[in-house]
Amino acid sequence: MEEEMNDMTKLLPMMMGVLFACCSASVGEENRPRAIVGAIRWDAWHGDAEGPASPGLAVERSLGPKHWHYRLPFYAKVVGENKVEARANTQAIMDQEITYASNAQLDYWAFLTYDPMSSMNIGLRLYLSSPLKSKVEFCVICHHIRKTPEEIDRLVGYMKDPQYVKVLGDRPLVYVFQCDAQKAFFDALTKAMGEAGLKRPYLVNMGNTKDGIGFDAVSSYVGTDRNSWTQGRRVIPSISTGGDRSPRVENPVPWEGGGAGKPVEVGPLDSPEKTAANIAGRVASALEWNRNNPDAGEANAVIIYAWNEFDEGGWICPTLSEGTGRLDAIHRVLTAAEKRAVQSKPEGDGLKPAP
Repeated sequence: MEEEMNDMTKLLPMMMGVLFACCSASVGEENRPRAIVGAIRWDAWHGDAEGPASPGLAVERSLGPKHWHYRLPFYAKVVGENKVEARANTQAIMDQEITYASNAQLDYWAFLTYDPMSSMNIGLRLYLSSPLKSKVEFCVICHHIRKTPEEIDRLVGYMKDPQYVKVLGDRPLVYVFQCDAQKAFFDALTKAMGEAGLKRPYLVNMGNTKDGIGFDAVSSYVGTDRNSWTQGRRVIPSISTGGDRSPRVENPVPWEGGGAGKPVEVGPLDSPEKTAANIAGRVASALEWNRNNPDAGEANAVIIYAWNEFDEGGWICPTLSEGTGRLDAIHRVLTAAEKRAVQSKPEGDGLKPAP
């Protein structure tokens, strides 16, 4: 009996792993009870990964002064009165981020693209290597593009991943923001996708892109209000969680030319609870807009600015000061939306209520 119990003890982790994989598998497009909600990832939080000129050190300097410490992510360390470390460059931290996002029922992350060997790509690499990645889907925001066949192969490889976000009958969702790639690049990408057995991309213009590209919809990187979603266009609603860039004014970052600029004029800070409620309200508004505008919102998706733009003022990632408050508020909205959608559907449509 003792030997059998030992054998069962050895098998239990394997059995639980299989059960977890089954329960956490990505929800198919046909089974989504509401619009999918994602958040932008800007992964500069990696310390000195590129030496003294690393973007990771620049953003740590931005958040170094004590009055900005309330923005520090959960993985940050205060190492001096005006010095911090905010480094999400380990698998353990990425796995925890995935868990936080999944617990909030966030559907996907949209990763900005950078050179595959750049430190700015560490976040995406850690996501792709995570044993938990099936809990949150992903897509790309074409940003820094190399405009080479190798880059096209890389993007196609991402889109072939089972966790890549698909909309409108299995079309890979692709955002484009401040990207200097021409129409020819996206034509070549579409052709390569077809050759790989993928449907053509659902291209979404987030702004500052080249002319002539056949976009399917528009959105925004920093978020817009509801009035801008109803302009006779196809839209993926984008909502903001904040936009005070004063830390970068106080401690400029090198990629913005090092100029001090002017602080953003902001009044007294709202309480964490009020801020979380405001963000959740915007998510609810975007979900409602998608329900009421199925043609303009054909992709049935929402994008949030942002998961981790801490020094620019937009985040929903848990912080040292607020914990999971923002995600908790979003979770309540998404849970309610799923229950409402399931209750309004006729029997036999395959939808299941959220757990």
